[in-house]
Amino acid sequence: MAKVRKGFTLVELIIVIIILGILAGAVVPIIAGNKQQAVTAKIGADLESIKSAAYLYRADTGQWPGAIGSLSATTGSGPYIDRAAPTNPCSGLYTTNGQFVTSPTGTTGGATCTATTLTIHP
Repeated sequence: MAKVRKGFTLVELIIVIIILGILAGAVVPIIAGNKQQAVTAKIGADLESIKSAAYLYRADTGQWPGAIGSLSATTGSGPYIDRAAPTNPCSGLYTTNGQFVTSPTGTTGGATCTATTLTIHP
C-alpha cells in the first residue's frame, strides 16, 4: 500500500519563500513611489483649494486673507473652505502673506515635501 504524503517538503517551502521575496522586491519600490506622488498631489490640491477660498474671501470682504485660518472661520458669508484649513502632510502648516501660499519642506513616512509656493493674486 502506498504511503499518503501530507504537508509540504522543505524544498517546496523554500521555493515559495523565494518567489514571495522576488515579488516583494518588485512591489515595494512601486508602493514607495506612489506615496511620494500622493503627498505631492495632496499639496497641489491643498494649494489650489486655498487659492480658490482666497478668491471667495476677496469677493466677499474686498480684501485678501491675512491667514489661512480666516478662510475656514465664519467671516462675512464664510467659511470659504468646507473643512478645517488644509494641512501640509509633512509640517502641518501652510503659510500665506496674502499674496502667496507656501508649503514648507519636510518629510513624512519616507515621502519628502519640497517647498512649493502658489501665487494667489498678482
